[in-house]
Amino acid sequence: HFRDERDAIREIADAGWRHVSWRDGPGDAYPPHTHDVDQRLYVVDGSLELDAEGQTVVLRPGDRLALPAFTVHAARAQASGATYLIATPDDD
Repeated sequence: HFRDERDAIREIADAGWRHVSWRDGPGDAYPPHTHDVDQRLYVVDGSLELDAEGQTVVLRPGDRLALPAFTVHAARAQASGATYLIATPDDD
């Protein structure tokens, strides 16, 4: 877990990764898909339901999740929507 957005950004930077901030509205959903890079999700507000590898987890503020490259996953923002950081390795 992490304390707040500032703490998450510090952790991401210390790992040498970069991030973008993302906001999903209530009920926004993404069908099963993959990414060709490792990702870490850091939920800073609201909640996000993520399905991956036969498991469903609900991520809430302070939760982070490592998502290895090419992992098939789907996501849905809960009723409150979700704000989260998506971190990826910085290859520059």
